[in-house]
Amino acid sequence: MKKILAIKAVNVIKGFNLLLQHFALAPYSSYLELKDLANIAIADCGSKKSLTISENEFSPDKHTSFLIQKILNFLKPLIIDHIEEINCSMFSPCEKLIVTASKDKTVRVTNIITRNVEKKYQQQKEAVEFATISSCGNYIATTSLDDVNSTKIINMNDDTIVLTDTHDWGTLSAIFSPCGNFIASVSLSGDARILNLKTKEVVRNLNDIRLITFSSCGKFFATTPLAKNNANVINIETGESLRNIVHDSFITFSTLLPCDKFIVTASDDGIIKKTNIETGNVIVINLNKRIVDAKLSSCGKFLATTLCEEGVKIININTKKMDGVIRGDCFKIKPSFSPCSKFIVVDSSAREVKLFNIETGKVLITIQHDAEVKSATFSSRGTFIATCSADNITKITPLKVDSDLFKTQNKPLEKG
Repeated sequence: MKKILAIKAVNVIKGFNLLLQHFALAPYSSYLELKDLANIAIADCGSKKSLTISENEFSPDKHTSFLIQKILNFLKPLIIDHIEEINCSMFSPCEKLIVTASKDKTVRVTNIITRNVEKKYQQQKEAVEFATISSCGNYIATTSLDDVNSTKIINMNDDTIVLTDTHDWGTLSAIFSPCGNFIASVSLSGDARILNLKTKEVVRNLNDIRLITFSSCGKFFATTPLAKNNANVINIETGESLRNIVHDSFITFSTLLPCDKFIVTASDDGIIKKTNIETGNVIVINLNKRIVDAKLSSCGKFLATTLCEEGVKIININTKKMDGVIRGDCFKIKPSFSPCSKFIVVDSSAREVKLFNIETGKVLITIQHDAEVKSATFSSRGTFIATCSADNITKITPLKVDSDLFKTQNKPLEKG
C-alpha cells in the first residue's frame, strides 16, 4: 500500500506541476516542495479507491479535477480566526508556518499548506501583544502586559519554555537578533533589555526606548528613543556607543541598513538623516512635514514615511528623490515592503489594504476586511501577505506578481 501511495503521490506531483505551468503558476511549484505535495496528495486521497492508483493508471487528464481543486484550494486566501482581536502575525522563514497573536490570550501556529493549526500557546493573564519567530525557525517569542513572565521564549520543536523575563509594565515587543544569539524586549514604560539566549543572562539594560533594531551581523544594535531627540548605535558585547545621532525634534524612527554601515533616522519635524556609523558623515532629507512613522525596504534604498495628514511618501534615500505618494483615509498601520523591494502595502482606508508597484505606482491588489486592519506582513520570499484586523481574522493571500492580476490599470502613484 505504501508503495502504491508513493507512486501515486509522485505522479500527482507531476500532474500538479504540469497544471501549474498550464495556468502560468510556475512560481508556486518552486515554493511547494515535492514532499509537501506528496503529503497533501496522500492526506487528501484518504481511503478513496479511485485515487489509489498505480503509475500506469495515472493520467493528468483523468485526475484533472482533483489536481485543479488542489490548485484552487491553495490559491484561496487562508482565514485564521481567533475568539478576539488579532494583534499581529508573522511568517516563519520557510514560509510554511504563520504565527498569530491575539487578545484572546493565545498564540497559534498554523501550517499554510495543510491549513491546520499545529501549535497553540496560552498566556496567563493578559492579551498577547506580539509574537515573532527566530531566524532559524525553531523558537517563538511572545509578549504580553502580564506582571509575571511577560516575555516567553518557546522551543517549537518540543513546546518547552526555554526562557522567561518580566518587565514592570509588561512587554510590548520583542525581536531576535539575525544570528539567533540574542533577544531584545521593550516594555510599555520604555525599559528595554537584551538577553543572551544561550547563557540566559541580561547583556544590556536600557531606558526610554521605543524600539531596538539589530545589525545583520548581530554585533551591534540601534535604538529608537521614547520621545527623545537622539538615537544610538551600541556594541552589544562592550556597551560602547558607536554613534550618537541627534535631531532638533524627537525621533520617530531609526533602523540600520542591511550593509551595517549606515543608520537611518527620522524625526517629528520632517528631517531624515542617513548617517555613516564609522565616519559620522550625514545625508539630510527635509520633507517639511511631520513624520509619524517609517519603514525601510530590504534593499536599503527606499524609505516609506507616514506623514501627518499627507499620506505615505516613498523616498529614495540615495538620490533624495521622492518615488511616489500614496493618499488615503487611514494610514494607521506601518507600511510594509515586499522582500524584493518592488512592492509596498499600505492601509488606504480603515478596512482595506492595497498593494502597489513602486516603479509603476499602480495598485496590484486590494485586500478587504470587515473591520479595521491592524497590520500587514509579507512572507520571507514574498509568496504571501498576511493582514490582521479587528474582526478577529488574519487573512493570508497568495501573491503572484507576474500574473494578469497584477496588470491593472489603476491610477498610478503621484510622483514627487
